[in-house]
Amino acid sequence: MGFTQWSTPDGEAFFPAGQVVKRLPPDYYKIQQTMNGIFFLKNPIKTEELVAFPDSASDKIINEIQRFWKLENKFREAQIPFKRGILMYGPPGSGKTCALRTVVEDLTKNQNGIVVDFCSPSLLKEGYELVRKIHPDIPIIVMIEDLDAVLYRNNESEVLNLLDGMYGIDKTVFVATTNYPEKLGSRIMNRPSRFDKRIFIGMPTEAARQVYLNAKLKNLEESHKWAKDTDGFSIAHLKELFVAVKILGEGYIDALHVLQTMKDGPTSQSFDPYNTKTEYSCEVTPGPAYCESKGTGSKGMINEDKYAQYGTGKLYKKMKEQMKSGIQKRTPNVSDIARIISEDIRHDNGFIK
Repeated sequence: MGFTQWSTPDGEAFFPAGQVVKRLPPDYYKIQQTMNGIFFLKNPIKTEELVAFPDSASDKIINEIQRFWKLENKFREAQIPFKRGILMYGPPGSGKTCALRTVVEDLTKNQNGIVVDFCSPSLLKEGYELVRKIHPDIPIIVMIEDLDAVLYRNNESEVLNLLDGMYGIDKTVFVATTNYPEKLGSRIMNRPSRFDKRIFIGMPTEAARQVYLNAKLKNLEESHKWAKDTDGFSIAHLKELFVAVKILGEGYIDALHVLQTMKDGPTSQSFDPYNTKTEYSCEVTPGPAYCESKGTGSKGMINEDKYAQYGTGKLYKKMKEQMKSGIQKRTPNVSDIARIISEDIRHDNGFIK
């Protein structure tokens, strides 16, 4: 876009400018900064796939926010900052992001407001001040996705100051999400002035799954069966089931099994050739020492002149050292444990603690 007119901050200096708008269009924005200053960049968000679920948490959040906008006069009369905070928490994939999208759609279409993505405390503060100078009365929602990560990446006190309403925060709702509420602590979870409502977002119910699946499958009988079979599935799991079966042509049972087992997930031990994370135990008995390798299920008695009581940590460290050096080349069993204990007993000439 080329320059079409001039802008001037003081009537003395004039700068070439492009198209000018008097008001930020209702939309979802990211605040960006260049050498020329701060600007607001539209942040496209897909709302065409949003499905209205029965009794969804999204409805509770939207109703709460809509009610808040109508109570401005009461907040002013009580001389309380006109702001609100809503925290959504729940397991990954439970639909928190979908709920955020629904909130964006409601504010931009029904309230003529703007939604701002939380970037950093300093950028949000500067961007917010600019908006309020031009639009003192526009409704604003600040989205904070993965609040625990935002607090970790930024200066926590600066984030909390914004949530507390410093810097003239007004006519604003903070909407945040987290998968790990236990990481937030009482400074967030027990501070109503920061987040006044905490809403749990669980995995979709069977009724919600059926609504989503029917929108995809266009077959009530089939969507009913799929909804029955997918207890505990997230929207992402349901979408992948549809893609695998209806687009990629995979068998329904196979695709269902893959997604069900995906929830358990692999561990590092499953691709550790020497099983270095195996737990070992050894305890003193009146006779020979009894040892067990939990990784191999191997158990046995170790006959030594001097009996040792070995902690998991020390034995693990010794075994790892021997694997790295090539002395130990297989998943450790009881005889391997006995050898290590025996070597240390001879070396220390006594009990090993």
